[in-house]
Amino acid sequence: MQRMLREQVLKNDVPKTETRRWTPSEPVTGVLLILSVAAFAAMFAVSGNFGAFFLAVPERLLWWGANYMPFTFGMGEYWRLATGLFAHAGILHLLTNLYVLHDLGSLLERTIGWRRYTVLVLACGAAASLSSVAQDPTFVSCGLSGIIFGIVSCLFLMSGSTQGKHLVFARQRWLVLVFVGYMLALGLITQGVDNAAHIAGLLVGTVFGVAYARRGWRDSWNDIDSVLAVASMSLFVAVFSAEAFTLTGSPRLVRLAQARKAITVAKWDKNYEAAIALMNRAIGGSVNDPLLYLTRAGFFADANQYAKAVEDYDA
Repeated sequence: MQRMLREQVLKNDVPKTETRRWTPSEPVTGVLLILSVAAFAAMFAVSGNFGAFFLAVPERLLWWGANYMPFTFGMGEYWRLATGLFAHAGILHLLTNLYVLHDLGSLLERTIGWRRYTVLVLACGAAASLSSVAQDPTFVSCGLSGIIFGIVSCLFLMSGSTQGKHLVFARQRWLVLVFVGYMLALGLITQGVDNAAHIAGLLVGTVFGVAYARRGWRDSWNDIDSVLAVASMSLFVAVFSAEAFTLTGSPRLVRLAQARKAITVAKWDKNYEAAIALMNRAIGGSVNDPLLYLTRAGFFADANQYAKAVEDYDA
């Protein structure tokens, strides 16, 4: 009898195996990582230039969808607001962003859930992209830094609340100030660092962080989440519409776009005649811009048309 009972107990203790479908706990972060790596791998593979592995030139970044005011709004290529987030200027830029995104982005997504996290990512990305093109019409911006700054600021505020004391991030939360201060200072003294995107992402992440620190984030989707989502998207649509209405087709932006396209055609395709034709169109709209003449003079020289190059240098 005892033997039968012992066998029955052992039988009941055996865990039942169930077929479960694997689902990632951080799907949004995973998508961001995959798209960034895929875009960089494709850019490097197509360029065939080992130097682009470490430092991509602006023209190549533009070919792969980087954000640039004359193209984005001057030529109506609005999709660059999204594609520019996944282009990266070299392997160091890529790995730095991926490391922070994988570490802190995954933590935030697990903590607040993929729905809230998606709204935060979209809001930070939109703010960063719009701020990048607004700060300087000649600046070529790329990368996920704006989204990362939003994630960091949101986590910083959440981990300082009573509900966030359990977060692993809470132990090193003050190191964030060092990171943010260093990156902003670097942007002030170094060319090529997109401080506008960093600050925009930081501000958006602060809004979300304050809301979650005060109202919590463990409950299901609630009113504060709806307000944040609607407000973020409404602000983006309003700013985007204003930019698109006032800047699309702007003569100055169109000239800059034509000049940049001419540089790309000359540098990568070695088609100097096409580059000269683009510069002719740009100069036709602005006869007083010496930079346009200098650029076209270089194309004339490359095409062995030295007399015309000298004329442009004189002009």
